[in-house]
Amino acid sequence: MDVPRILRSSITCGLAIGLLVIILTGSLLLALGIAALMAAAVAFGGLISGCVAPHHHKASPSREDLT
Repeated sequence: MDVPRILRSSITCGLAIGLLVIILTGSLLLALGIAALMAAAVAFGGLISGCVAPHHHKASPSREDLT
């Protein structure tokens, strides 16, 4: 359940940075480039956490092991 919250906050942060770039530079293309880079970073981070997280869950005992 943590991933959607992190994703939402990173999207909000990306939109805020994109808006700031548009205001400061007047370049929509530059803002879109930065937004695309942030989206790629978030997707890559989600992919890594998705690959790493199951290993941590396997280390902990499951409900069947506890009964």
